[in-house]
Order: sequence, then structure tokens, then C-alpha cells
Amino acid sequence: MSAAAMAPLAEALTPLGQVTVLSLSDYMQASVEQSLAHLTRLIPPQTHLVGWSLGGMLATQLATRGNYLSVTRLGANLRFVASPTWPWAMSQNEFNAFYERQMAFPTRNLKQFERLCWQGASHSEKATHTLVDLNADAQHLRWGLDTLAQLDNTQALNQTTIPQLHVFATHDALVPVAVHSHIQNYWPHIHSVQVAGCHAFPVQSPHAVARVIYSFLHDHHA
Repeated sequence: MSAAAMAPLAEALTPLGQVTVLSLSDYMQASVEQSLAHLTRLIPPQTHLVGWSLGGMLATQLATRGNYLSVTRLGANLRFVASPTWPWAMSQNEFNAFYERQMAFPTRNLKQFERLCWQGASHSEKATHTLVDLNADAQHLRWGLDTLAQLDNTQALNQTTIPQLHVFATHDALVPVAVHSHIQNYWPHIHSVQVAGCHAFPVQSPHAVARVIYSFLHDHHA
């Protein structure tokens, strides 16, 4: 994703204070652990973490490591690739095929990925925003896919003591909306909500997403 895609949501959140948008190039290190360690040095304490998709998965890991105020996950599954204990995700075979297409036909695959992100949105919404950086470095793309394959946040949810907000879109083609109900069933202490939209809902409806975040922080005094 292009970090610029998050600019409208960042602007909508400015009443909370200073908002900083991080791109992958700001924190990518040789391994996920090194990247998370770098992020804990980069992000000051007493910060509200907000992450979309892969960013939300990383934010969940960060929430167990630093002195932060809250964590908000937007369109982020606990696992991107399904496992026997968490089947509500992309199948391993589907992920492997996507990975191979990305390595072989990066531009074509990124365009397909963007279409999946916007699936369910109107033509005008898609026409006014660009999500994917078609000139993204191949190393960044491989790192992102490898990280999606590795991350498992099912344990991190139990280890996180700060207020947690999970927001899911009703027509998300990448994260099954069923994740919302399963989080409510397994982790009733976590605030999980649904909003109308596609996987790109933070770009599609930034002000509506900001209102959900404001309400959550107000209710939890975070």
C-alpha cells in the first residue's frame, strides 16, 4: 500500500493530536522481530496505535511490547493465512498462488490486489484513490508477503492489556467478516465492530472510521 492512501484518515484523526503515518520503508528490517524492535524505538510511548491490514497485524504485536495507550486494527485478521486453529483466513494454496504470481508478474498482480481491496466499492470511490504503489520495491513486496505468512496474533490478543478496537468491513474480500463474530465469541473483552464497505474502508470512509475510533477512545478513556 502507498502510505499516501492513509492521509485522509490521518487528517480526520488530527483532533486527537499529532498523527504520523509510517510506510514500510520506515521500519523494514531483515526480520519481523527486528522490524518490531525498530518500531518500538521509532514510536514514542503513550501513543494510540492504528494499523490497517498488515499494519493492524503489526500493531497488535507492538501493543504487547511498548507503553502505548490503545491499539486499533482496521481490516486486519489474526492470521492472514488459515491454520487448523484459525480457519477464517486465506487458504495456504490460495496464498501460495498469489505469492508466485507476485514474484512472476508484480505489476499485474498488484493491480489485481487493488481490485480485491476495492471489491464492493463504487466506481467513483475507486477512481478517486490510489491504494497500491505500482513502483514498490520488490524486496518490500516480498517482505510484506513473508510477514503476512508468518504473523499469528491469536496469542497476542491475550497478552495485550491496553484497550483494543477491531473494525471489520461488511464486504471485505480479503478478511472474512466472520472474524468479527469469532473475536466477539473468543475474546469478549475486545471491542469489535462492523462498518459498511470493502477492504479499503479506511480510505473509502475516513471520517466514518475516525468517528468509530473517537467513540471507542471516549468510552474507554484511552
